[in-house]
Amino acid sequence: MKKKRTLNKYLGKWVLLDKENQVIYASDNVADVVEKGREYPYNEVSIGKKLDPGSCFF
Repeated sequence: MKKKRTLNKYLGKWVLLDKENQVIYASDNVADVVEKGREYPYNEVSIGKKLDPGSCFF
């Protein structure tokens, strides 16, 4: 049985997340996300990378 691949517009991109893990901003460049994150108070947002389910990022 083939695994269905879900299409997500954020896959492979760096994202800025709020406390509820909702995407605020997304970009291919991590520097853009860091700059956007500086507009928010400390500990209000986090930066992550959206990957395919089951993949590993080191």
